[in-house]
Amino acid sequence: IEESENINTEPQPQDKRPYCVVEGNWGFLKFYKQGQKIKIGNANSQPFKLLKSLTEPFGIAKSVYVVFEAIREGVKYKSKNGVYMIGLDKTQKIKLIKYAIKELQKDNKLQGKLAFKWDDLKNKIWLEYLG
Repeated sequence: IEESENINTEPQPQDKRPYCVVEGNWGFLKFYKQGQKIKIGNANSQPFKLLKSLTEPFGIAKSVYVVFEAIREGVKYKSKNGVYMIGLDKTQKIKLIKYAIKELQKDNKLQGKLAFKWDDLKNKIWLEYLG
């Protein structure tokens, strides 16, 4: 499998990268240390877990499987005993990740400053800071 050449694998400088903060039950996004906190939602919600997964470390491409594992707690595809069904394939995982992305994009929470990027084969996802 060929890697996409435009994937940024260099971590951003610590003071210029967005990061997530949890206070009580709420998850927030900050674009820089002295910046304002933007309320994303419940700290256990899929959208916040997705954002947290992709900002630690920021700008690094992560596989769909790693990102899905980070957000899977809130997935509704559980059997009666709470175990994930084996039938969740890569396509379904991508679909669930895209749903969490749409939730993050609602109400301009990201202020147009972050873009979700996928490689050509939809194997990896990462965040880009648009400033």
